[in-house]
Amino acid sequence: MGLRERNKADKWRRIVDAASRLFATRGFEATTTAAIAEEAGIGTGTLYLYVTSKEDLLLAVFRDEVGELWDNAFALIDPAAPVVDQLMTAFSHVTAYHEQEPELTRIYFKELMFVSPAMRTGVSRFMRDFIARFAELLDKAKANGLLDAEVPTGTLAQNLWAQYYLLMQRRYAGSLEAESLLPRLERSFQVALWGITRS
Repeated sequence: MGLRERNKADKWRRIVDAASRLFATRGFEATTTAAIAEEAGIGTGTLYLYVTSKEDLLLAVFRDEVGELWDNAFALIDPAAPVVDQLMTAFSHVTAYHEQEPELTRIYFKELMFVSPAMRTGVSRFMRDFIARFAELLDKAKANGLLDAEVPTGTLAQNLWAQYYLLMQRRYAGSLEAESLLPRLERSFQVALWGITRS
C-alpha cells in the first residue's frame, strides 16, 4: 500500500472511530457530521469525500463492531454440540450486544434496508461473508454427522440468516419483546432444521 492509500485508510479509520465514540456517548440523533469530523481531526468537507450521510457512518461503525463480535461468537461454538445449539450460541452472543444499544440497533436495522448506493456494495459483501461463514459451520456439522449429507448448506445458511434478520427487525420495530426474541429464534431454527439434523 502506497503512502496515499495508507493516509486514506488512516483517515477512514479515524472517521469510523470518531463516529463510534460519539454515537455511544451522545446518541445517534444528537451526533452531527460536523462533530464527527471535528472528533476525527478533519474538515466536514473531507468527511463527505468518504460518506454521503451520518446513516452511512452508522452502517460503517456497525459493520466494524459487529464483524468483530461475530468473530468472537463463532469462537464460542462447540462443533460437537447439536446444530441448533451451535447457532444459538453465536446468535445469543450477538443479540446480547445489540440489546446494550437498542436505539442504535433500531436505527441500524432500519438503515440497512435503505443503504445508499455508495455503501451498498460493502454492505452486500458484508452480508455474503456472514452467510458464507454460516454455510461453513453447517458444512462442519455435516462432516461431524450432525446434519444430513444432502442438505444444501448455502441455501440453508441464507434461510437461517433471513429468519434472524426478520426477527431482529421485528424486535427493533417494537413488535417483539426482548425476552421473546431468543426463544422465537430458537423455535424458528428448530423448524428449519426439522428432520435434517442428527442430534
